[in-house]
Amino acid sequence: MLEEIESALTAIQERGTFASREIAAPTDLSIEVKDVGKIRFPVSPSTARKLRRAGRQAGYGWRDKTLVDKSVRDTWEIARSKVKIDQRKWKKTLEPELEKIKHKLGLPAEGKLVARLHKMLVYETGQFFAPHQDSEKTNDMVATLSVVLPSAYKGGSVVIEHRGETVTFRRLARCAERLTFIAFYADCHHEVRPVTEGYRVVLQYSLMFEGPAIASLVSDNDQCVDRLADHVGAHFATPVPVGRYSDSIEEPPDKLVYLLDHDYTQKSLAWNRLKSADRVRAGGLLEVAERLECEIFLALAEVHETWAYEDDGYDWGCRGYRNDDSDDDELEEQEWDDDEVDPADLTELLESDIELRHWVDVAGKMIEGIPSHISWNEVCHTKASLELEPFRSEHEGWMGNYGNTADRWYHRAAVVMWPRSRSFVIRAKVSPAWAVDQLNKAVKARSLQEAREKARLLVPFWRNRASLEEGKPFFETTLRVARGIEDPDLAASLLAPFRLNQLGIRAVPHVVALVEIYGLAWSRDRYLEWEAGRNRYARESEWLGFMPTFCRLLSESGTDLGRELGQWVVSRQWALLEEQSKKNLEDPERLHTVEQLATAAKQMIRVLESAVAVEEKEVHATIVAYLTSDETSYPAMCIVTALRDARKHHTPKDLRALGLASVWSYCLARLSATLAAPPRRADDWSIASPMKCKCELCRTLGQFLTRQDQSLEWPLAQAKRAHVHRQLDSYGLPVSHVTKRTGRPYTLVLVKTKALFARGSEQRKLLKREVTWLNQQRRAFV
Repeated sequence: MLEEIESALTAIQERGTFASREIAAPTDLSIEVKDVGKIRFPVSPSTARKLRRAGRQAGYGWRDKTLVDKSVRDTWEIARSKVKIDQRKWKKTLEPELEKIKHKLGLPAEGKLVARLHKMLVYETGQFFAPHQDSEKTNDMVATLSVVLPSAYKGGSVVIEHRGETVTFRRLARCAERLTFIAFYADCHHEVRPVTEGYRVVLQYSLMFEGPAIASLVSDNDQCVDRLADHVGAHFATPVPVGRYSDSIEEPPDKLVYLLDHDYTQKSLAWNRLKSADRVRAGGLLEVAERLECEIFLALAEVHETWAYEDDGYDWGCRGYRNDDSDDDELEEQEWDDDEVDPADLTELLESDIELRHWVDVAGKMIEGIPSHISWNEVCHTKASLELEPFRSEHEGWMGNYGNTADRWYHRAAVVMWPRSRSFVIRAKVSPAWAVDQLNKAVKARSLQEAREKARLLVPFWRNRASLEEGKPFFETTLRVARGIEDPDLAASLLAPFRLNQLGIRAVPHVVALVEIYGLAWSRDRYLEWEAGRNRYARESEWLGFMPTFCRLLSESGTDLGRELGQWVVSRQWALLEEQSKKNLEDPERLHTVEQLATAAKQMIRVLESAVAVEEKEVHATIVAYLTSDETSYPAMCIVTALRDARKHHTPKDLRALGLASVWSYCLARLSATLAAPPRRADDWSIASPMKCKCELCRTLGQFLTRQDQSLEWPLAQAKRAHVHRQLDSYGLPVSHVTKRTGRPYTLVLVKTKALFARGSEQRKLLKREVTWLNQQRRAFV
């Protein structure tokens, strides 16, 4: 269907070109230049030399800078402030010429071109301006006008290129006595070739278009517009695969995006400043939008395309290696220029992506909150991006698993439209927060039927799209809508994408209200969904850190259902923590396991605090018993880490209210008993084996650790050596392990290091510090 739309748009032909030239008499042009005086025509060499001395070396724009480089631009410029023109006389010639230029450039007949002098330029023999594109000096600038003054010179041809088409304006013999008007659209690339003899003097103007806000469509394109309307209507009615694969589900496209032929900046993007073919084709789409009741906008587009390309030999990455019939030993790392990939070598478009921004509506106003995600089956064009010059390009050579690829980025503009009946859904897919705000407005206005109808439109895609939104305010607004919509199924669908770590203080009153409206069972289901949707990149402690506050607010709500929900949440969270900690306690000496057990102990204190808040005494007692049981053997040092954390965040009064006295006593007794044991002797090289693995290798390793032997030479194959390496490293044991590469198999040499004694000393210091701290904090816990 997109091909038919492209064909219909191509048939809507422009009534102009991208560049024009006119000739006129200089009778009405009267110029005076500061430090030079009145200019007479034709400009004599002596006058031209005076003008040159009055000017300065011209620069050129590069991004946000103005540079001077005679290899790029070699000419003299005279500032506008130094040039005085009798405008009353000059407009007698200028205005009729501007009318001709407007017609040739295909601009709307209803408007007019206005010329604003930019500067005077003087090219002497040998001077030139390399190919470039003019910057748009004002928001409404559409074109550039060069008025070449009569003079006897040779060379200085002007070459203008647009989208692969080129026109060259060479000096005409009659131009020695007459004015030459050369005008072209501002997005055209152009150059001034070297002047070979004499002086070329130019008045450089910016051309602004003043006219109606909307482009007009000429009547002789009516049949083309009829055909275009039929194809656009079919586009929005015909289901197509959502993805690029054969098993993708099929849906009608949401949007139609037509990429324009000309370049536009944020300053110049406006309906009444569209150029030549863009103007009449956008006008056709405007009429189609009115017939089909569609929303329509202009937007700037950044297009990214990934192409496969053919190349002689093969590459290993644009910053990798390349083989040009050389030996493997002679491969050298080198950088590759992007220019090495010729567009003619691009063979297949692998992937494309378009980001739309800076939206303009039919009234010419900038609009925010418009969808920017574009599907591959929504884009059409009458000139492919491949025919244009990218503003950035990269390429990746052959990598073994895939072939050569080239990435190219383009600045383009687009007309975007979609059926007005789908506007809510289309915008909601890209901005779920916007959609929820719309529902919230309807709920506040008590337009519940409208809110429910819109909410039903969201259901098919809501879980996938809304889960991408971050931030607690979005969740809070959705909770408010779910509360006010008074429909349990719709409320459940709206809340399904969220996660526990998105809950905040402002959300709790809405949670309490939802329990009252939809019941405890419904609320538990929502919690389980939020738990299952937990962001894997978010820290677990983010939710558990908020959980005590959450439970306290539920309890303070004054509703039995709120407290019951809090008690259920506490039981649920404790069950998860207990299950995970039991797995870690099966092998508690591993480095990462010790850290996990310390973190889990902190989280248990959070759950215990939550249990106190909702008066869940059974769970509270269970957690205390679990931490202090000899059967559990929870590492006392890990529990002290949790107690330190609790003391950091609570006053002694609040801490005592948590009922941690027995936990404090247990840790003090365990650590004191360990500290009472005699320190390691200077000749004691034995290490208690922490390993739980029962394989033959680990049994041998465990025997070596517990013996007084300081070293062990152990012939082992590579896989077995690797297993021993992993075990030693995972427990952080003070044993070096190196491989002696003699004989078969190689010999693994294990040596107990003096770090064993240093660790023992450090451990005793740490124990003393923790026992001292526990004693100091007695009144805070007991």
